[in-house]
Amino acid sequence: MPKNSCLHLLQSEDRGNTWKQVYEKYSTFNQNNCVWNCPRLSYINKQLYIICDTKNAIKESQCNFKIEMMQIDTKQFKYFNIEKFQKLQRTTEMKGMVPDRIIPFKNKLLCANHKHNPAYSNLIQMVNWSIDDGLTWHDCNILANDPKHEFCEASIVNFKDKYLLAFLRDNNGIVNPIYTYISYDGIQWKKHGKLPTNGHRIVAIIDGNKVVATYRNTKKATMSLITFELDDKGKMSSYQVYDFDQELEENMFHFGYSGIIKTGENEYFVVYYIQKEANRPYIKSCKLTLSD
Repeated sequence: MPKNSCLHLLQSEDRGNTWKQVYEKYSTFNQNNCVWNCPRLSYINKQLYIICDTKNAIKESQCNFKIEMMQIDTKQFKYFNIEKFQKLQRTTEMKGMVPDRIIPFKNKLLCANHKHNPAYSNLIQMVNWSIDDGLTWHDCNILANDPKHEFCEASIVNFKDKYLLAFLRDNNGIVNPIYTYISYDGIQWKKHGKLPTNGHRIVAIIDGNKVVATYRNTKKATMSLITFELDDKGKMSSYQVYDFDQELEENMFHFGYSGIIKTGENEYFVVYYIQKEANRPYIKSCKLTLSD
């Protein structure tokens, strides 16, 4: 767990071939009493939402987490400078850590995050929601809480405003199965199923009736992508798993959290980090084209 951190915002205008930095903000234990942890981006109605948690201790069970957010009108994006970015940053009312992307659903926005449960020493997966386009996030519901599991790092997709499907990592063990929960209103959640794979922090997007998700495969020690079909009732079918990077002996267990966006018909851009050496992590990217 680093004592120094910097949140970077990079922009590409050629579908990920080249990148330029448009913003950075440092945060250190010495100067700010916290460091950045896991950022996510969401693009909703021409608004860019940047969300990231901060923590103020090395051991997560002893941390006080805060979730910060910035909301930017992309029509004004090129006119922004560092001072304007600083003014946009605000601390949300969310009490968890490792936030998911912000997801629109019917008349509100939702964001999953999890926290430690001191009563049973397990993790609780939560979801906050906003009815004012992200200005406030007071309302919170429990997505999953089971003392037999360590549910965390949820990724949620919205299936045509009919239901939400959440993919949860179970951190109780080594192979990390991925469970699914379903909700028709964003408030009440129930168990739904389990994916035929295992991994760390799955990140899922919806593409028509198809879910496309990336994750670190803990059985194969690979970065992997899974696709499957959804129907109107939430049934999952036609699973396909693709491994696109293999961990080697010298970097075993060092693949980190991924991100994925769609860039064209059956084309996806994926980023993930690799901590090749303890003090020198770096970001890798790849373009994936899937056959029908």
